[in-house]
Amino acid sequence: GSARVRRREAKIPTNVLRVGLRNTHKVKKEALRRAMAAHGVVTDIKVFPERQYAFVEFATIEGASNAKNLLDGRLFNKTRIHVLFSGSGFNNLINTACWVP
Repeated sequence: GSARVRRREAKIPTNVLRVGLRNTHKVKKEALRRAMAAHGVVTDIKVFPERQYAFVEFATIEGASNAKNLLDGRLFNKTRIHVLFSGSGFNNLINTACWVP
């Protein structure tokens, strides 16, 4: 559950957030962008419907930190979201998430 995911959070803040979403197939990328952009400049978003999470890249660590602090545990699209700092750069995460053995 949530505790297991939290252990994977980066030890230091980064400009990339991992956003855990239930019913991701119903999440519109632009709605997620608007919610995140209220707290900092969003440079990219990648939603993974089959995995129930998204990565959100901010222009700064401060923007990502603001979004994490204000949105973690809040309702989004009628479900609570879990927001964590990601441990790698945005491009590395996308490559890892799409990798199939």
